[in-house]
Amino acid sequence: MFFLFVVAACDALYGRPRIKEAIVKDTVRKYLNALADAYRYMELSGVKKYTGGKERDKIVALVGLLGMKHQIMESRILDVKFTGIKFDTPEKARVNTIERWRFRYLHMASGKEVKPWKEVMYYMSYVLSKEGGMWKVISSTMLQQNEIKNEGVKPHGR
Repeated sequence: MFFLFVVAACDALYGRPRIKEAIVKDTVRKYLNALADAYRYMELSGVKKYTGGKERDKIVALVGLLGMKHQIMESRILDVKFTGIKFDTPEKARVNTIERWRFRYLHMASGKEVKPWKEVMYYMSYVLSKEGGMWKVISSTMLQQNEIKNEGVKPHGR
């Protein structure tokens, strides 16, 4: 009986925070994939699922601007490193990442390249909130951006 108490106590002290961190990381990854799909396919259902509030409004507006220019952005996230996760409350988290993206702009109708492939490293900060039992990105801030100079950058598999 004492053993079960110790296991339960260890789970409460050590397991649950790790589980929460894993869920928050997964939410950020899903958000980033949904973001890439939104820019590429003008499809917002994924973004709406993983965002809330002003973040959702911001992404909808950016996708709308691309559409007004008759462009889509083909983008791929090549790497995400989580550099910090902090829970302000049980329902609110701050997440810092370093992300490596590759993207180009295409004309929506013809598919012709408008701007060539470019690789960029983004240092990002996200605020997530638990809404209706699900974590959502409610804010994102670009802390730093570094273009990676690669002559003749080619697409990296799908």
